Amino acid sequence: MTNTMSSARSTSLLVRPRLATALALSALFFLPACLVSGNSDISYTGSRVTTETLALVRPGETEAFVLEILGEPTVRLQRADGSLIWRWDYTMATKSRGGVFLLISSSTKTTVERRTYVTLVDGVVTKAWQD
Repeated sequence: MTNTMSSARSTSLLVRPRLATALALSALFFLPACLVSGNSDISYTGSRVTTETLALVRPGETEAFVLEILGEPTVRLQRADGSLIWRWDYTMATKSRGGVFLLISSSTKTTVERRTYVTLVDGVVTKAWQD
């Protein structure tokens, strides 16, 4: 009978560590889904003018053509020499947040700004560029 009790105890001792290991591995698998979080928000403002669209606006084009292709400018400036500078502003802001429950959190904000300019003299394009 001593042999049987010894055998039962050793089997019991082997089962417990295996059970504990299985539970620990299960926790590692399922907990990250509950404890790790993150999200991202993107916002746009202004008129986005791509380089391909701007390439259509060449010297010699008219004000009407520019308005048709690019839309209303954000700003219209008249210079002392009588020429006009039209500007289109565009901003893309990305906010990202993430964290591990009660341990670590972080956030980042990225902003991309682009401005497009067209210079006109007597209603005709003389120059178009972006910065």
